[in-house]
Amino acid sequence: MENHPQPEDHQWRVHEDHVAALYRLLGYTVEHNVSAGGQQVDLICEKWIEGLGITRLYIDCKHTRHNINSSVSKDDVASFIYAFRANAEPQSWTGGVMVSNRPFSQYAKALAKGHANLHLKTIEELHEEILHIRAYLHECVRRYDSDGRFTDYIPPYASVSDMPSPSESPGRTTAKVRVSLSVATLV
Repeated sequence: MENHPQPEDHQWRVHEDHVAALYRLLGYTVEHNVSAGGQQVDLICEKWIEGLGITRLYIDCKHTRHNINSSVSKDDVASFIYAFRANAEPQSWTGGVMVSNRPFSQYAKALAKGHANLHLKTIEELHEEILHIRAYLHECVRRYDSDGRFTDYIPPYASVSDMPSPSESPGRTTAKVRVSLSVATLV
């Protein structure tokens, strides 16, 4: 089965499904596209927590095209806060989370800061909270660096240049290797 790139207008659905899967990993039951107070809600996530009872989260999955905005605006967050406040009591929502594929502007963060039961998260932050992947990756790099077996590693982006002809080095095969690295940093 081939993976075909999704058109940009369908990426919001992929984002929403991905967020739902992450909340399922946390043990929540997830409902998609729920009608609440005359408006459509992306996700409602419910979970019984011992000692507390039912937790019911309103999740707004914000997918922004990369070529449109570099961050989620204060106006988007204001709409999220309004929708939560208007429906929290009648819908029994205990908290709200806006999960975005883009970072939040400083003004958006400042606006949400005063609302204790509302949270703004990027999909990367949600991954980190659930999977703790950064700590794992840092430990893998540390173990790799401390293991002496991999000292003669040639990166996969190396290219061979100035390969001597067999007549120049009889009995030996040597090559000068020009290495160009593509380094991804762990943040």
